[in-house]
Amino acid sequence: PYNRSFNSNPLLHLDDYFEENVEQVFFNSNEENLKSFANITDCPSDLTINTDVGLCTANVTFILPETDLPSHSMVLISTYGSGDDFPIGVTTVTYQEQQDALGTGTGASCSFKVTVQDTTLPVITLTGSATSTLEACTDTYTELGATVVDCEPGLSVTIGGDTVNTAIPGVYIVTYNVTDTATNAATEVTRIVTVQDTTLPVPDLANLPIIRGECSVTVVSIPTASDCIGTIAATTGDALTYTSEGTYTISWAFNDGNGQIETQQQTIIIDDVTAPVPHNSTLPEVRQACAVQSLSAPTATDACAGFITGVLDPSVIFPISTDTTVTWNYNDGNGNIITQNQSINLIASSTDSGTLTGSTSGEAPSENIKISACP
Repeated sequence: PYNRSFNSNPLLHLDDYFEENVEQVFFNSNEENLKSFANITDCPSDLTINTDVGLCTANVTFILPETDLPSHSMVLISTYGSGDDFPIGVTTVTYQEQQDALGTGTGASCSFKVTVQDTTLPVITLTGSATSTLEACTDTYTELGATVVDCEPGLSVTIGGDTVNTAIPGVYIVTYNVTDTATNAATEVTRIVTVQDTTLPVPDLANLPIIRGECSVTVVSIPTASDCIGTIAATTGDALTYTSEGTYTISWAFNDGNGQIETQQQTIIIDDVTAPVPHNSTLPEVRQACAVQSLSAPTATDACAGFITGVLDPSVIFPISTDTTVTWNYNDGNGNIITQNQSINLIASSTDSGTLTGSTSGEAPSENIKISACP
């Protein structure tokens, strides 16, 4: 339990166990002087200990070595002793046997090693806030990093996890880790970065044009808008084809897929302003004897209504028994009406016989008198 060196003769080294703790040992030095040594008891064995929690040292206590020589003492001659905070690594502790108050050593000593193992975890501290919120496509993300405190100097934090992309809304988790050479891993620290899109899409046209047609309208040009995600084509639940005269409104929606929807209205107007075109620019005169019982209706073509049959003016009453002019109306049903006139010329049928009633005066007629057969 002790280590004793004899400095009077460098070739002699005695390391024995004495059964009765105190025994005289005699030897001859070069000067043949006699010298006595006592047994050193309770010399500690080598110690291995972990660092104290959260510290880079370990408070070490041990039983102090003793000497049985009267008026002798064991004196610490190294830096650290029992009750001190030992640093990480290997520290040699040495107690020297001294024979007087003047510090005269006997040449005997007690030495052992204290090994302090680094078991203290590194501590990571974020630079900046642990959470941040950015506007997509507007804000930029700057990595502020983190610092680390550890018993081992010069450590660098490893940044991992998600790569923040401010063009794509979402929640990103950035991780921070470090492990020292003693394999002590810090508790992982995270930073949560939320990229949100709160900006409405911007229509490429501030005002959509009015789409006009006479007979029908089919919308083929879909409005677009600009957004963080790129160009957005509008959608609608309204019809894109209209065939009846009137005014309609299409409600367009620009949805960026991130909860932001902009709307825009577009007006559709169908207004038929073109009149029908008669197939005959001039209707033929009707020449008929005595009376007209019916007439063949003329026709016309309309750009929207198509084939149209003329309708007589309601004032015409059959049979027509006098010379007159009738009016035909072409109505496309959208307020466009055109008219055409047709002449009616009645003629009497000639006859070879009949009765002339009445009287004549003066000279006899130079021509034959025609007698009509109309009733």
